Amino acid sequence: MRPGRGRTHIDLSLPAELTEERTRAAVATGGRVVSGEFLPRTWTVASPENHGVDIAGWADLEA
Repeated sequence: MRPGRGRTHIDLSLPAELTEERTRAAVATGGRVVSGEFLPRTWTVASPENHGVDIAGWADLEA
């Protein structure tokens, strides 16, 4: 496989309290954090093949 940009990119939106757990799980399975400029609620993670996933949390509006 050629290095560079992957073919797919997924946006994952979930409760804010789950974003860090999901990001850790992605890294534990071989991913790497590409961007965390909007921490603590949003990360971009890339797979070993350089496919991207944005993991974004939303605020609990009922709290």
